[in-house]
Amino acid sequence: MILTVSAIAGLPGIPSTNRGVPDWLKRRQIPLAEVGNRFTFEAAFLPPEARRAVVERQIEASGLALGSYDDEAHCRFAELPASMRAAAERKAEIARLLLTRERRCPGRRRLPW
Repeated sequence: MILTVSAIAGLPGIPSTNRGVPDWLKRRQIPLAEVGNRFTFEAAFLPPEARRAVVERQIEASGLALGSYDDEAHCRFAELPASMRAAAERKAEIARLLLTRERRCPGRRRLPW
């Protein structure tokens, strides 16, 4: 999941200003990409607490239920390489998108795949 600096400002353990976040990311050696006048980065590089807060925000915004939290599973997930976390988070993001779409458009023709 690709995020912008403004999307994480003020999350647990992260500076509350858009100005302080890029410096915080650089200190933690999180790779940044500049898109226009905005910095973007992969969410998989964030600490677990911040990643969880981002995902919970997205789930809440989509109107889906949060479900239960499994500490052991999340600890194991945090130990995975960033590339594997990124792939898993991308799949979860797609699942949330499909569930949200179904909720907003019930009875609509399903996608062929």
